[in-house]
Amino acid sequence: MQLNYLKTAFLILIVLSVSLAQCDIYVGRAKAFLENASSTDMYAASYAAAQEYEHAANCFEREGKSTSANVYYGLAALNYVSAAKSLQPGGDLTLKVNALKLGARNYLKIEAYQLASDYYNQAISLLDDNEGAVLAEEAGDLFAESGIRTDASNFYEIAHGKFAELGMTKDAERVSAKLESLYSGEEPRGNITVVLFWFMLFIILLIILVSTVISVARGKKAVEAKVERKPAITKQKQESEHVVKHIEKKHSERKKGARERAIEKLRKKYVPK
Repeated sequence: MQLNYLKTAFLILIVLSVSLAQCDIYVGRAKAFLENASSTDMYAASYAAAQEYEHAANCFEREGKSTSANVYYGLAALNYVSAAKSLQPGGDLTLKVNALKLGARNYLKIEAYQLASDYYNQAISLLDDNEGAVLAEEAGDLFAESGIRTDASNFYEIAHGKFAELGMTKDAERVSAKLESLYSGEEPRGNITVVLFWFMLFIILLIILVSTVISVARGKKAVEAKVERKPAITKQKQESEHVVKHIEKKHSERKKGARERAIEKLRKKYVPK
C-alpha cells in the first residue's frame, strides 16, 4: 500500500515538473525572440515575445503559480504595447489597435487598471465610430467583470454615445441597459445603509435615555437615603446631648452635695453648741 502511494506521488511530481518545464519553454522562446530581434522589425519580435509570455502566464496560472503568472502577464502586456509603439505612423492601424487591446487586456489581468484603461482608450481613438463603439463596449464588459465600475461606466458611455450618433438604436439601448445594471444594486444597499444608520442612532439614543433614567433614579434614591439618615443622626445627637447634660447634672449635684456636707461638717466642728 505504501509503495502505491509513493508511486502515485512520484508520478505527480513528474507531471508537475513536465508542466512547469513547458511553462519555462514559453519563457525561453519569448526571450529568444527579443534577443534575436531585428531593429527593422521590432513589431514582429515584440508581438511574438508577448504571445509567448502570455502562454507562459496561462501555463503558470494553471499550475497554481499565481505570482509567476502575474509576472508574465505583465511582460506580455509590456511587449504588446511595445509592438504597437514600434509601428510607424501611417502604418496598419489594425495591427496597432490589436496590440494595444491585447496589452490592455493583460494589464487588466494583473489589476493594473489605469494602464488597461489608458491603452483601451488609445485603441478606441484609432478606430471609426462603429468599431470604436464595439471595442468600448468590450472594454466596459471586462472592467465590469473585474468589478471596476467607474471605468466600466466610462467605456459604456463612450459606446452608447457612438452607437447613438450612428443611429444604431438597439445597440445603444443594449449598452444603456448595461450601464444602468452597473448601479442597479446600489439603491437597495443604500436603503439598507440608511435603515441601519437610523436603527443604530435609535439604539444609541435609547442607551443614553436608559442611562439617564438609571442615574436619576440612583441620585433620587441616594437623596432619600440621606434624608432618612438625617433624622436618625439628629435623634442620636439629641440623645447624646441629653446623656451628657444628665451626666453633667448628676456630677454637679454630687459636687454640690459634697460641698454642702463639708460645710455642715465644719459648722458642727467649729460652731459652739
